[in-house]
Amino acid sequence: MEILIRDLEIKLSHDDILRGQGVEPHRATKRMVSDAKEILISYADILKPAAIYNYFNIKLERDNAIIVNDVALEGPLLKCFTGKAKIVFIAFCTIGADLENEVKVLMADKPAKALALEGLAISAVGNVAKFVEELINNDAATLGYPPGIRVQPGQEGWPLEEQKKLINLVRVNKIGITLSSSCLMTPHKSLSFMIATGPGFEKNPIPCSDCPKNDSCNWKLLMDN
Repeated sequence: MEILIRDLEIKLSHDDILRGQGVEPHRATKRMVSDAKEILISYADILKPAAIYNYFNIKLERDNAIIVNDVALEGPLLKCFTGKAKIVFIAFCTIGADLENEVKVLMADKPAKALALEGLAISAVGNVAKFVEELINNDAATLGYPPGIRVQPGQEGWPLEEQKKLINLVRVNKIGITLSSSCLMTPHKSLSFMIATGPGFEKNPIPCSDCPKNDSCNWKLLMDN
């Protein structure tokens, strides 16, 4: 069943904006903190958060692919994170185009504030995705199954080109998302992801043996040492 979500209430702090810029709050300068607070007050109201998601039965699994609605989703990451799943949830999230247009306006003569506004956008779309992920996890629990880990096209092991297939499975036009020839979404502050679940699915939070980065993962090397 398709779920359409609009008019989300996003609660962000100036710390979230700083983290969206890639800066830990305790390392931020006074100017950066001041800009973040000002941006939060001035621009939070122009966010247009929206999301849409649906779930699909996996018809068939093969080496590095799963078949969903006669569409073959392919990539070694899928084998790693879908396991014995029989169901996948596919979601798209956005915050609209208004805020990114304001970033372009500010960049001309107030680049520091433009970067803070970019931080707001990044944090906001992440907040929407987290909210939708929680809804999906609850849906999976209602079905009686454990939810898997969120995976996104563009991660290592799942090519960005796969976005073309996902966008044909979910009616993203309902939330104003389109896809360019280079597989980038518009509005730019949009993202898609997939979560696997279903009977027989066992959630493994770190399935290293099947991961395409098993031999080169910095996190694994750090943990091993």
